[in-house]
Amino acid sequence: MVEVLITLFLIWLLFVATLLFLRTKVQVVFNVIEATIQASWACIWPGLLAFFTLIFSTARILFYYMLEHAQAALYFLLIDKNGGNTLVAKEKDVVNFLADVSCAPGDHSISVFERCLLKTQTKRTKILTHAYYLFQKPSNGECHTLSFYGTKFALCSKGVWVMDSDSDMASHLKHADGNNEWDVAEICIDGGVDTARTVENIMAKMKSGADYYYLNHVKNKSGKENCNTALWGTVAHSRRQNVG
Repeated sequence: MVEVLITLFLIWLLFVATLLFLRTKVQVVFNVIEATIQASWACIWPGLLAFFTLIFSTARILFYYMLEHAQAALYFLLIDKNGGNTLVAKEKDVVNFLADVSCAPGDHSISVFERCLLKTQTKRTKILTHAYYLFQKPSNGECHTLSFYGTKFALCSKGVWVMDSDSDMASHLKHADGNNEWDVAEICIDGGVDTARTVENIMAKMKSGADYYYLNHVKNKSGKENCNTALWGTVAHSRRQNVG
């Protein structure tokens, strides 16, 4: 029964993702149909034109209404219980946190991790991989995740840096407890991560206002980032010093 429900959920997910991907093309189809109705029926059935135009417009509104709610539902289930607008509002907390770290970079360490994008995955793939930072303060055991997200469940949307997202924290805490169902892996950075320079790079990236593009690590688009390109474009390796 559980497998059937998971299968139905994945089918629904694929269907909605396809609609989101084709959203612009669907809009074009709607416009063509509406123009055809107005051009053809204006002469044939002028009395019914207003009625059918109303019916068609209502159907289009309902379609986009359902699509918006499907986006919100998928975002809640797969990304974060806080919606994109809430995460944007909380980005000022990320700025404040990074400012605190930049004042005392020696008190913090940064690690880089990758995980499955979806909990239902068993292994990371090139398309379905999510990268995030882990900030740690050894003196008091404080730790936070940080990564780049889109504000909608869509291929393209406004980008936002999110601290302690539901999926990042859930996957990391389970991995720390020995449960690696998210296929979490720490990425070894040659020489270690330079905290001060990495934080400086992240803050500069935030100021750039880059938008989110899901496939940016596959086909890079200027002015856009995803979780992977945003991380690898900001992480700074520690400079090794030769002794003697």
